[in-house]
Amino acid sequence: MRSALLDAPGILAQAEASTLGRGEQDLLVRFEKQLPGFGGLYISDGEVRVYMKSDAIPPAMVRAVLAKVYSAHGNPSVREAMVKVGSASIIRGQYALSELIAIQKRIEASIPNWTGAGTNIMANKVVVAFPDSDALFAGLRGMDAAGIPVGALTGIIMPQARTSASFTDNIRPVRDGLLMSMENDTYEPHGMKNINGVWVPEFYGVLCSIGFNVNTRYGDFFLTAAHCENEWRGQNGFVGDSVFQSSRYWNGSTWAGGFVGNIVVNPPWTVDSDCPINLNSGTHYDFCTDADVAMGQYTNGAYGDRRIAISQYGGINGNPGTNQINNWYPINAVLSPEYVDQTMNHQTGKSAGVTYTTSGPFVADMMDVPTTVCWPLNHNGCASPRTLLFQNHTVIQADVSGGDSGGAVFTGNPNNGAPYAALGILVARMGPAGLLPTQPCPTCRFVFSRWDKIEPHIGFGVLNPQTVF
Repeated sequence: MRSALLDAPGILAQAEASTLGRGEQDLLVRFEKQLPGFGGLYISDGEVRVYMKSDAIPPAMVRAVLAKVYSAHGNPSVREAMVKVGSASIIRGQYALSELIAIQKRIEASIPNWTGAGTNIMANKVVVAFPDSDALFAGLRGMDAAGIPVGALTGIIMPQARTSASFTDNIRPVRDGLLMSMENDTYEPHGMKNINGVWVPEFYGVLCSIGFNVNTRYGDFFLTAAHCENEWRGQNGFVGDSVFQSSRYWNGSTWAGGFVGNIVVNPPWTVDSDCPINLNSGTHYDFCTDADVAMGQYTNGAYGDRRIAISQYGGINGNPGTNQINNWYPINAVLSPEYVDQTMNHQTGKSAGVTYTTSGPFVADMMDVPTTVCWPLNHNGCASPRTLLFQNHTVIQADVSGGDSGGAVFTGNPNNGAPYAALGILVARMGPAGLLPTQPCPTCRFVFSRWDKIEPHIGFGVLNPQTVF
């Protein structure tokens, strides 16, 4: 088959036409016009390091081109971090960034059974994931025939992604101050449950988490994962269901918790023939999206605080956090995953309603991840599974569980502590099924929708979570 590397000029053309749709990587790919063979850059030990495929371009020219762009970058944090780009180290890379992206796309179009594929700029390689070792070996064996250089790949084992919504009776206290339930008693009528000899209503609904509260030119909203509403209703882009926080629960004598608002903005996912081909079925994915996000609006005086709630003890190395909130901390920026991973060298955290605050390292900054959604998701189980492709998402290794969908994804800025910077909204999990929220999961990973994809998907302009200006 024609080499995937020959598709690189088309990737560069898309970047120059602003149609590549890969966030900060669009800017990096465009450097190839002036710096042929440019493979990306990152910061290590405070020094900027730049990949180039050959020595044909003088290092002084590489540094001058990069310095001109980054000295005028619109984000002051980026300008500060790249202040040493004029003395950047030039290191030999095997591939231009456009070639890496072309390889990723060829994998997705030619190799079945992958569970994730994305670029790793710091390694100058493509990360490709399969569900187990047999699938990994079979996939790697097929690469050469598909025109894909195996030397450009880092193969990993990563389970199939599952959305992190959970169906529950919601008779439990709120966790980490962020858990919500989405209910509609007309759509899914409640039953009755015997608690200590007293028959009380048992409400049905989908359990997810409230993420960031944002201010827009249209008012204040909260963000959550769109699949929470779409799966719950079995309808693409549905709005209108009620949101409760705290989840209503029986405190021994009465029901606690209450209604806070409704889902009011939920742009539908792309469907069927407008999505890529799913090689496992030979048909298009049922749905695809680069931002699995919906917005709710508070009512009846409920207030959304634009700060991040952090557990008293955060879970690292695959451990859950605790359900006691340490404090609410200010947010002073919105950052890209590439900047946090390659420039700040920070890990990423999330706060959500089941495993609380957890954090871990990047698996890939920008990755395509296939999954299956239940359509609809209700107390009778998965009635009709549909395929969904998360496009241009980011993957982090950290503890996560059902009910965490919609949770806030963030990083410490600038010193891995408060104030914090927003990155996106948690949408899916990878790891063993059946674990309790309190059980450690060192192999778990979570998938999140990036802010630079969320804003254009919603179409409201700037979604401002900042509390420090």
